[in-house]
Amino acid sequence: MNPFAIAFSGRIKSGKSSLSSEVATHLGWQRVSFGDQARKIAVIQELDPTDRSILQDIGAAQVRTNLRGFCHDVIAQAEGWTRAKGLIIDGLRHLEVGVELADLVSPLPLRIIYIDTIEEVREARILDANSAQLLNRWDAHSTEMQVPKKLRDVADLIVNGTTSLEDSVRQTLAAISRWSQPH
Repeated sequence: MNPFAIAFSGRIKSGKSSLSSEVATHLGWQRVSFGDQARKIAVIQELDPTDRSILQDIGAAQVRTNLRGFCHDVIAQAEGWTRAKGLIIDGLRHLEVGVELADLVSPLPLRIIYIDTIEEVREARILDANSAQLLNRWDAHSTEMQVPKKLRDVADLIVNGTTSLEDSVRQTLAAISRWSQPH
């Protein structure tokens, strides 16, 4: 299989982390995460690394002031990674981040997988009685504005996030297999 990088995108609670983790395990590729990098920055800044609003603010500030450095630090989570192997990147939220990632992993191609999940499923994945209000507040943040439209539009694959994780993994691996075939 020819290596490439895959960036997973989707709205909050769409299933990005679960799917990207499973795909990384199946492929034996390293997985990195924008959320993990934002949590690391929160700890350094002595902020609550479990507060999604804080993490969104950190991500927005990094994209605005340190785009290349932020993307580089996310990729650096994959210790010892080389372009001879594929890489899974969880949490793509901005087109400009996708462009930067493509440059940083070059000459490997970057593929974008968008997980499309209905509101009811997203709300059910939050263990809080006020899940609809939380989702509305999180979805209104600037870090989420490009996700449902722009990133979905440029995705190489759209996965139905309301199916079982096994079905989503199967669909994703089938696409990866097609992408790996010589043209």
